[in-house]
Amino acid sequence: MSEVERPQPPAGLSPALAARDGHEVTVTGRFEMTDLGRHRVPGPDGPTSWLCSIELDDGGALRLGGRRDGERLALVGRAVTARGRLVLAPGRAPPHVAQPDPAPTLLEPRLAARGELPLYDPVPVGTRGARDVVEVLVTYLEMHAPPAAELAAAPAGVRVERAAPPGVRFYRYLYDAVGAPWHWYDRKRWSDDAIHETVDDPAVEIHVLWRRGVPVGYVELDRRAAGACEVAYFGLVPEAIGGGLGAWFLGWSVRAAWRDPGLARLWVHTCTLDHPRALPAYRGAGFHPYRHERHRQYVVREREREVSATATAAATAAATAETAATATTATATTATDR
Repeated sequence: MSEVERPQPPAGLSPALAARDGHEVTVTGRFEMTDLGRHRVPGPDGPTSWLCSIELDDGGALRLGGRRDGERLALVGRAVTARGRLVLAPGRAPPHVAQPDPAPTLLEPRLAARGELPLYDPVPVGTRGARDVVEVLVTYLEMHAPPAAELAAAPAGVRVERAAPPGVRFYRYLYDAVGAPWHWYDRKRWSDDAIHETVDDPAVEIHVLWRRGVPVGYVELDRRAAGACEVAYFGLVPEAIGGGLGAWFLGWSVRAAWRDPGLARLWVHTCTLDHPRALPAYRGAGFHPYRHERHRQYVVREREREVSATATAAATAAATAETAATATTATATTATDR
């Protein structure tokens, strides 16, 4: 066969790996899974909507078909080593690894986690309380078109206003009031100048959810990347969780993001430190998972964190009083605006 006639390797795969078609290979990469929605593929535990793959360290990806639930949940987002028979032509794969579209496949792979998970310490210096180390799974989700359905009417006594700008103190209050139960630490480490630079950027929108005169949640929409918008932060204060307010506000937030006619992609990430219903809520709002990452991190021990929260209740109440003055300068966005 001449060089002109030689078939090209699948996109992303190295020529060295593609040359091993039909042979046993050992590869390294990140274990990933994709939700196929209504589509199903065969798996060891029965038909599944989760299609597993390995994102290769040297480029490209290999399909692994359906995997056992326990293995899938233990490995997703982890660096792995996989060994199996490489099949580049999907038509040669046996029926039990049938796939929704053509893709290179690793047949009957043997998988093993590789290396230690990275360890992060996001807890601000000087934070009181003993630390624990926990394993965290991060899920990235996206959508590429706005929801077709109309948003339901706002619950009684509820409105959404854009704080433009929110000010550093009010922003810190919102961040802590919403995020403290879920170990939100990152922006507590930021200086006032860093927060001011971000939240005062015209491409960053802070929309505050009010209920009967009290701020009970917020969403931060970051439009600084061309054609994209990140739901950087979203949530309610603990007292407002339950009763459907969060689902309504998420629906409002998604539609607010899609008001930009140039938007092509809306994305968000959540993790296993967030509320247990966060991931189902995002999926219910129309987001689809596309990437997972796993790491370890330090958190403040739960019981001591609760004691610390009680000790700062007075300061939080004082910050709440400040919000009334801040709200008078906010740009109003009524809850019925679509």
